[in-house]
Amino acid sequence: MTARDDVTARDDVTARDDVTARDDVTARDDDALRGGALFAALEPEVAEALIARLTRRSFTAGETVFREGDSGHSLFIVLEGEIELVRVAASGELLHSVTFAPGTWFGEVALLGVTTRAILARARTDARLAELGSRQLHELYRADPRAYALLAMNLARGLARKLQQSEGRLAGVLAATGHRAAPLRAE
Repeated sequence: MTARDDVTARDDVTARDDVTARDDVTARDDDALRGGALFAALEPEVAEALIARLTRRSFTAGETVFREGDSGHSLFIVLEGEIELVRVAASGELLHSVTFAPGTWFGEVALLGVTTRAILARARTDARLAELGSRQLHELYRADPRAYALLAMNLARGLARKLQQSEGRLAGVLAATGHRAAPLRAE
């Protein structure tokens, strides 16, 4: 065996190891997605088909996932790492809003509201995300309206939880500063 053959053999082993590692990560991600709240109550074969269509993306710490004002045609599910939502104040200061850990999702407001992103999302740590876009949702709606409705309910439940958490944080800030919340008015 020549030195060149030895290097080629090592490269082949490394490539096989990389593929095996990627396959292991994908299988682990798929298991986590199947067991997560977003895909709860979906028939296993429907969840499998939808999970297989998700786009996987990786971000390094500090990298932007999306910016305020970007078009919002997808939501992101955190597979690994942490993502933070940050508001840019008029002064340019970055105000931390919330951090999302594995198993949680974000970006659904722009997706469902067919609007632009209202906040900056960036990787707090190195992170891997699964992206669910409007195209996949539309395909699910056409193929299985019942599954689409279940997924929409799961998104609504997630938004309700986030709203309750936000209300709790806001009440704490208002109490700490001696302010009272303004009454809500019908539009």
